[in-house]
Amino acid sequence: LFLLLDQWRYDWDGHHTETQTGPLPLQTPFLWEMGRSGTRFTQAYTPSPFCAPARACLASGMEYEQTGVLINRPNNWNPDHTTIYKLLRDVGGYHTMTCGKDDLYYNDFRFPHYQNYKMRNLPDIDLGFSDAIRQDGKVRVMKDPPAHNKKQLNEPYRDFLNSQVVQMMNGTQISARDAYIACMTGEGPEGGCDATSFPESIYPDDFVRDRAIDLLKRKPSDSKPFFMQVNFPGPHHPVVVTSSMARSVMDRLWPPPVNPQQVEFAPSGEAMTCQQQWKLSGKKHVRVDPAKMK
Repeated sequence: LFLLLDQWRYDWDGHHTETQTGPLPLQTPFLWEMGRSGTRFTQAYTPSPFCAPARACLASGMEYEQTGVLINRPNNWNPDHTTIYKLLRDVGGYHTMTCGKDDLYYNDFRFPHYQNYKMRNLPDIDLGFSDAIRQDGKVRVMKDPPAHNKKQLNEPYRDFLNSQVVQMMNGTQISARDAYIACMTGEGPEGGCDATSFPESIYPDDFVRDRAIDLLKRKPSDSKPFFMQVNFPGPHHPVVVTSSMARSVMDRLWPPPVNPQQVEFAPSGEAMTCQQQWKLSGKKHVRVDPAKMK
C-alpha cells in the first residue's frame, strides 16, 4: 500500500518538532507511529520538484532526463518505457491498483485518464494496472470541458461534486462544485464558502480515500498479492480545509516561512493568511503576527 501525497514538506512527517523558523505543533499520531514502527528514509530525494516528472521517474525507475517528461506534461511519456506497475502485475503476479491524481500518461488503453475520452494523436499504452480510478488534481476539476468535447466531463471527482448539494450557514443550498470553487478561489456564489458549505463529505483527499476502499472491496478474492498506489491531491495548493480542520488548529502558533519576502501570500510581515471565511474568529481572514511566534 503506497500512499503518495502531493507537495509534502519532508519535515511535516510527525517526526520533526522544530523547523528553521520555530516549533512545529503538528498532531499526526498515525504518521508518527508508522515511522516509529517502520523504516524512515532520511536520505531520500525526489528526482524532480515537479509533479508529473517525479511520478514518471517513480513509475519507470528512470532518472529525470530519461523519461521524456521534463515538465508537467505527463503525455510526453515515452510509450516504449515499461513501468513498475506492469512488472509487478505481469512478472510478479500482483493485482495492481491506483486511484487519485496519478499525473501519469493519459491514454492507458484499459484505464484512460478520462474514462470516456482519449487524447487525440497519442498512442494507447498499458501502464500496468489491473484496476484504477484515476482523477484530476485540485485545479483542473474546477474547469469545464472544452465546448467541443462534453465527454471530458467524465472525471470522477468533478462528477461527484456535480452530484452533491451542500448547505450554507444561511440555509441556502448550492452545488458542491460551486462551494468547492468558492473555497478554492474566493469566486462563485456570494458567501459560497463558509463553515458549513465545505464538509468532510466532499473533501478531495477523503474522496480519494473512499475510492481506494472501493478498489480493495472489488479486487478479486484470490490469493494474489496486491499493490495499490493512493495518490492524494493534497496538500498541493490551493489550500482548502473544512471548518473542523480549521477549528482544530486555531490555537496553535505556526512557524513563519523561511523567507516571507518570497511567499506570495505573506507580504509585508504577514506570516500567514487563511483564505477560507469560516467565521470562526469573526473576521474575514485570520492573520498571524510573526512577532508573536517567537
